[in-house]
Amino acid sequence: MNGLVNYDNFNNIMSVIGHGRNEMATLHLAKTYCAPAAMYGCETWHLDRSDYHRLNVAWNNTFQRIFGCCWRESVACLQFYCHTLPMAYMIDQRKILFWKKVLMCGVRYPGCSHTGYT
Repeated sequence: MNGLVNYDNFNNIMSVIGHGRNEMATLHLAKTYCAPAAMYGCETWHLDRSDYHRLNVAWNNTFQRIFGCCWRESVACLQFYCHTLPMAYMIDQRKILFWKKVLMCGVRYPGCSHTGYT
């Protein structure tokens, strides 16, 4: 998992943009630069509850630092109004889309019950 990559990339963005300036631009950079780097290869990960929690905490901390709020509260409302999913949902979405593409292209993977292999 690349949770530390998220922090490194985000700290780079914050050092260039600064705190309290144009939150939406900072959020856009985090969504297009940090989130993909943190989720790179997530389609093949096997995550348990603590892994999902750790990735969600990293993503939630990103929102807390950008907007300077919610340190003792949930950022779910903030994510909703910014049209952003929690990290666990983004990972699950990428996994679903990956397997949909695999099944649609007819590639045969061992262990996949839809391909005739078991």
